[in-house]
Amino acid sequence: MIARDFQSLELINFSTNAAAFVILYYDFFLTLGTEVDRYWTPGPWNVISTLFFLNRYIGLLGNLPVAYQILCSGRLKTWEQPQSELNLTLYHEILILILQLLVAALMSLRTYALYNRAHVVTVILCLSAATFVAMSVYMTISTLHTIMQGNPVDTETGKRIALAFGFYLVHDTIVFALTTFKAIRLYNQRKHPLLQALYIDGLMFYGMIVLFSMLNLLFLTSQLVDTPLKTIWTTPTNVVSVVMVSRLALNMRHPSIMRPMDADGGPEDHERADDAYISSVVDAGMTMPSEVHALQPRTRYRGLGDLGQGQDDRLRGYTDVNSLRHTSDATVDGPVEACQLRVV
Repeated sequence: MIARDFQSLELINFSTNAAAFVILYYDFFLTLGTEVDRYWTPGPWNVISTLFFLNRYIGLLGNLPVAYQILCSGRLKTWEQPQSELNLTLYHEILILILQLLVAALMSLRTYALYNRAHVVTVILCLSAATFVAMSVYMTISTLHTIMQGNPVDTETGKRIALAFGFYLVHDTIVFALTTFKAIRLYNQRKHPLLQALYIDGLMFYGMIVLFSMLNLLFLTSQLVDTPLKTIWTTPTNVVSVVMVSRLALNMRHPSIMRPMDADGGPEDHERADDAYISSVVDAGMTMPSEVHALQPRTRYRGLGDLGQGQDDRLRGYTDVNSLRHTSDATVDGPVEACQLRVV
């Protein structure tokens, strides 16, 4: 009877984690062409590009040993592991921590760029990130002794692991709240398609993270859950974070955010106003307009003046030369000239 119950638990663990790995690798091949078009082609290389590749490929390649341990070893990673598999378990815990830090960094920089390096927001994000990093590292280290002894993850150990994921969820909540505040503040004054898309992307990301994080926290801390299933949602939660933030980073360079706008803020010329607007987010390499200029009616810039030949395409969609000169130039990578304002 005990053996039969154990086999059932092992099957549940196997199926749940197998589904997570299918999502991870299927999504990679599904978006590989988009990645090549938007990140492999020659273009600006910045902090976002670096974090995107680190998150995407550490998540992709780093999970191969984890997939082998869970799917091919024939054992639950939290139950009676031989010494040869304990090193893989240690590796998995460190991998989870690294990927959480990368995801948090990408989401923080996204909000940092949205607020044009506002000092108050910078302080909030830094304090939140520092607390999250410190607690995550501490909780991970505190659980290593139990794991390396080959003991299963019990309720007490599960609570310590849950604290690390809890602080991660708190940080994501702060980022989402800041994004929502900015989007609503500008939306009420003038509909801004980029900010609408920014809010939609943030809402989808946050919703998925909350769903999987709550399942993970529930299983880690509940005394009603059998020990072998304590960490069953740890890998899926990590995989969903990697996939969602990779999607956000790909959307940062969607061509739709570069298309011309008419005076009403809608698509111009060959674009139909009722076409579905594909969501995109602000890259950290972009200069966001200040709120004053974001509210001004947009008109196509037609006069080349002293700016030289070939500047019309670059300036298309912005108000006028004076507006460009006074636009905020805060970027993560440093100030850029007004005439070089771009989304990368």
